[in-house]
Amino acid sequence: MGLAAAQARFLGITMRKASCEYRSTELAQQKLEITNQLAAIAQDYSNSMNATKLVWSNDAFGSDINLTYSLLMMPSVANDYNPYMITTTSGAIVLNSEYAAAAKAAGISMAGGAATKEGREKFIEILTQGGLITEETRKGINNVNWNALAGLGAAPKDKNPSNVMTLSDMIIDKTIGGKTAGLTSDITQEELKDKYNINTGTDKVKHNNLITVIRNGTVEDDSSYINNLTIADLLTGEVVIMRSKSTDSEKAEDGKTLKYTSFADEAKNIFTHIAEAFGYNKPLGTGLYIDDASNDAINAAYTMVVNKYLNSRTAIDSGNKGGEKVPTELSAYNNAISYNRIGTDTAGDYYAVSLTGLVSAFLTYYDNELRGSESPFFVGASIETSNLITDTPDYEFIIGQDESELIPTNEKIADFYDMIYNNICAHGWRQDSSLDDNEYFESSIKNGRYSITSLNNDGYFYQTRYNETGYLVEETDRDAITHAEAEYTRKKSELTYKEDFIDLKSKNLDAEIAELGAEMDSVKNIISKSIEKTFSMYQQ
Repeated sequence: MGLAAAQARFLGITMRKASCEYRSTELAQQKLEITNQLAAIAQDYSNSMNATKLVWSNDAFGSDINLTYSLLMMPSVANDYNPYMITTTSGAIVLNSEYAAAAKAAGISMAGGAATKEGREKFIEILTQGGLITEETRKGINNVNWNALAGLGAAPKDKNPSNVMTLSDMIIDKTIGGKTAGLTSDITQEELKDKYNINTGTDKVKHNNLITVIRNGTVEDDSSYINNLTIADLLTGEVVIMRSKSTDSEKAEDGKTLKYTSFADEAKNIFTHIAEAFGYNKPLGTGLYIDDASNDAINAAYTMVVNKYLNSRTAIDSGNKGGEKVPTELSAYNNAISYNRIGTDTAGDYYAVSLTGLVSAFLTYYDNELRGSESPFFVGASIETSNLITDTPDYEFIIGQDESELIPTNEKIADFYDMIYNNICAHGWRQDSSLDDNEYFESSIKNGRYSITSLNNDGYFYQTRYNETGYLVEETDRDAITHAEAEYTRKKSELTYKEDFIDLKSKNLDAEIAELGAEMDSVKNIISKSIEKTFSMYQQ
């Protein structure tokens, strides 16, 4: 190879090597950018793991629901028919487009104004036109006199169809704890024939006078006491009923065999009476029956108790102490207080069941049905293997109120809108059309841009932090975390793929640069020898 050719080749190799080194630098920069992106998405993912959301948690509503502007500004069981208004730091009521249009139409300036009956009716009319109120609701509101002090000092109305009671409260409450347990009842001879096939020859009898009642280990003989035994007595002591199996049939004077109702059916009759005190098969507002969900839970709990624990086929017959011994020494009695079912004995002399145990199982099943997997309570095969709700005296039950004591719905709704209208007039208003965007609305509450005002016991509305309203709860946003995990996995996979591809290209370039370097050394050697040969030739 000639010197000129070798030099040309050397220059070409140098250019190629420089190009490869430049491309290698570019790839290194791209890899650095990917590393930074990986760090950024890892930080975003870490931040997302702390994501929270605001939910409205009112036990009377049955479940937690996401926070929205309409939830706070539309009357419902969820907000107890009391508005939770959004306000600026100066106290002005923040309204969405529909409410702002109603305020304008009612002649209320943004600084506020005088409240009037006509203004209130115009306010309601525009809300109706905007679709927030039905025509029927509008008429119902207008049939209620406007209360100029609603939300401005008037005594707050008790609009909640239910109230909270601990187990201890329930025991002393006359509407539940004060109800009789139904251990005895007078029935006519005709009813005896139809229901029990018993002919006593008397006009009235105590149909379960064959049952022995034992409370806290003591046999109760006083019929007056037994007649007046209450639900509270069942919840505060151990009440067991027993009956001899020999009374399943008795000989009448004419020699005919007469059948009494079975012990299981007799216990079911008593338990049904007990369950009715808690709202079973009763009108809305009775006991635990406050809505459809609670009614379903009551029915499910009743069915569970009857099918599992008032079934003579599943009676526990451990032990053989029967006969005419002291009732509390009999196996049937001990089995009844130890197991959540009918107790008997191998001798088969007696049946027994704990009414206290039945009530505990019923209330526990009620909570299971209402709260699902969130319920920590359960009914085991025995008392020892159970975690019964009645072992937690501070557990809170939602108890209904008699319908005759409730405020009519139109009055509750009228009071709701009176409070909003009166406060807009008193404090002024601002419009924010973005309030219907749930994400924006929640963010505005969290970051303190807006406050929530709620009704106080003195009849006025006061600003509070969002976590001090009583119903607003900040909880982990599982959906956001799941979405963040999926997004992180996707982005990391994409960036990792790009990084691997860059690494491969970098390795190829490194190999090419090394190859070009070797080739350059070879050409350098050729050029050097050519120069030496040329000088040697001229020296000769």
